[in-house]
Amino acid sequence: MFNILDILLALAFLSTVAITVMTQMPTGPEGAMGIGLVLFIPCLFAATLLFVMAGKGLLDFIPGGGFVQFVFAVGILITFSIAIFGTIDRHNYNWAIQGLVITVPSLILLACTVIIHQTDFPNLRPVYWVAAILLGGATLSGWGLAGKGIYLYMQTEIKRSTQQAQKEREQLDEREQWEAAEYAKLSDSPSLYALLQFMWARNDEIQHQAHERLRNYPQLDEKLIELLDKNNDEAISYVAKLYDNLPVKLAPAWGRMLARLLKKWDNLQYDEHAGTWEYNLRPYFTGAQKLQIAGGSLHDELLAWHTYLQKCKGLGNLANFVKNLLETESKS
Repeated sequence: MFNILDILLALAFLSTVAITVMTQMPTGPEGAMGIGLVLFIPCLFAATLLFVMAGKGLLDFIPGGGFVQFVFAVGILITFSIAIFGTIDRHNYNWAIQGLVITVPSLILLACTVIIHQTDFPNLRPVYWVAAILLGGATLSGWGLAGKGIYLYMQTEIKRSTQQAQKEREQLDEREQWEAAEYAKLSDSPSLYALLQFMWARNDEIQHQAHERLRNYPQLDEKLIELLDKNNDEAISYVAKLYDNLPVKLAPAWGRMLARLLKKWDNLQYDEHAGTWEYNLRPYFTGAQKLQIAGGSLHDELLAWHTYLQKCKGLGNLANFVKNLLETESKS
């Protein structure tokens, strides 16, 4: 009577034969793609067969217990799968390799048949050991190929990472050279907007010079107010992160900017990943905190933002920060 192993053997044999026939036929791009998907079928049957065999102890000629036998089965499956998938690239091999690729899956299944029915043929013990040796060779081949594949993959990844790092360094160097050339083009009296472009320059010397020139910029506050009224990102960043001892006269412009930007960010409340924008939003409130310390009042604008931030997912920390600003202002 047929059992589950015989059924799996039959399915694996039939699908393997079908794949072998299909891969020997001329196919176009669509046909090759279709075959590529069908290749998984015999691998699935073979995997089920091997793992059931290991579970039933039929691989007990391998010492070490169930775990080792499971590892053994995986090695066989690797060889089986590589051979199956290798049939689709038959034109890349010579005739000897083609023959090996075609016959390996069938030999593995034939060896499994001998192992499964060993008790039915007690006088064919040498055949059993030939089958065991064949499966052992498939295991060693499978894990050897897997190890080589992992090694080659790691080598490729290391090479790719090295090339990517080198490319990024070159890009940074090019950017730094471009910045240096652009900075050299600045006149003795550049616009504040032009000078602000270099406050985060990659070249430390250029950045230091830009910061010094910004601190001593003529009518700095008035020019900053003009840029804040245009929602200029560089001006916002400068006030929030670099400008020490802010004058309170910047507070009205900062308040107008907060009111305008609240409308700009209106869709944020519908964003499932709104929290990822915290870095972009925080300077608005860091600057507000500095102006609050200087004596400015931004209560209405901060209250509107606090109400809004509470509606945005992932921005609870920022909402609490604004809440603290409101509480501080109420106490003062």
